[in-house]
Amino acid sequence: MITLYILFSIIVSIYYYFYMRHRSDGSINILYEHPNDLIKEGIKVKKIQFYSGKYLLTGYTYYLDTNLKHDGLILIYHGLGYGHAYLLNLIRRFVKANYVVFAYDQHGAALSEGPVVGDMTSSLRDAKSALNYIKTTPYLNELPLYVFGHSWGGYTALNSLNFKESNIKKVISVAGFDNEYWLARGYNPFFSLFLWPRLIFKHGKYAFFSAKKAFKKSDAKILYIQGEDDKIVLPKYAGYRFKKISNKRSNVEILLLPDKGHTPFISNEAQRRQNELYEKLGIISSRSGDYNLLYDYTLCSECDDIVVAQMIDFFKD
Repeated sequence: MITLYILFSIIVSIYYYFYMRHRSDGSINILYEHPNDLIKEGIKVKKIQFYSGKYLLTGYTYYLDTNLKHDGLILIYHGLGYGHAYLLNLIRRFVKANYVVFAYDQHGAALSEGPVVGDMTSSLRDAKSALNYIKTTPYLNELPLYVFGHSWGGYTALNSLNFKESNIKKVISVAGFDNEYWLARGYNPFFSLFLWPRLIFKHGKYAFFSAKKAFKKSDAKILYIQGEDDKIVLPKYAGYRFKKISNKRSNVEILLLPDKGHTPFISNEAQRRQNELYEKLGIISSRSGDYNLLYDYTLCSECDDIVVAQMIDFFKD
């Protein structure tokens, strides 16, 4: 039995290595906003760079230049498919609510270095580097620290609470998952059983990080949001499971939204447009297609006013 387990683990490791051997640069057929596009709206945009291991990561801080002290710093972790720029509509809302937003691209994504994404767990090293950058940067390290993450970023946000002395006060995780094992289990339970050896060999202690631990041990306030129609991170292994785990924790709120999908903070019309876009282009990370087709992603990312207001109220409270 042990020999068979080792054999299957090797096969799964090789398959997963090639499956995740790509960058997260979006599609050539999609027109994404650039961070500097926000400057014309009166938002201050400052480029930042820091190292995560051997890779130079690039991001931006966004804020309004007022005489009042900002209400806090929101660190943003993006999902798989592109860098943080797909969240610029949401970033606008946070900035206009008087927050400084610090958003960067994970290694292997958009503006940051790295030949490939590699896997989901690797984002924790980038997150640790980002938190260290904040700790050593004047003014940023004076503000209450809040975290927002979507999908892959939602996993990173929750698991950032497992870092020692993270100093994170509040976390919003949207469609985040427990860890890489639980994400894989949603797609293929048999496959997931043989994923552990690869994760442990490559990531050591980070392989054992889990949102479950954060829910049970952290005193930070946590808001978890997921659409019940999420087909990418299955609620059975995420939102519904988290609700059972955290039902006795007063610092945790689970919000499961009917008729919402993987990105529940966008409007229903934006979701319709996004579905239509993905049907035409296939997987968003695909770099094949008709170069003459170009879609404006801002139309697919218009915010749901009610959901975004709930998130801002959570940070304000």
